[in-house]
Amino acid sequence: MSLEATVREIQTNTEWSLAHRFHRLCDAVIASIERSETVMRLMEGSDDPVSEEWPSLETTKDRYVAKVLAYTKGNKSAACRILQIDRRTLDRAYIQKW
Repeated sequence: MSLEATVREIQTNTEWSLAHRFHRLCDAVIASIERSETVMRLMEGSDDPVSEEWPSLETTKDRYVAKVLAYTKGNKSAACRILQIDRRTLDRAYIQKW
């Protein structure tokens, strides 16, 4: 391969890489703006958007554990492996709620 061809190949690869990174950066900026706009819309609607629109962390954890248990058809040992928690933790923290 000639020197000119090598230089052209390097230039093409560099331009492609920069364009690819630029597009990824633009996508990240757009996603960030969309998230900000969503938060702003929620904040405009009420004084406390979190309590009205979003479930609490505790509720989210409970729902997730329930979904995993449903997925494992009630097999607590399999659920514990998926959740990466001890069986006693599952029994103590979640099963008693139901």
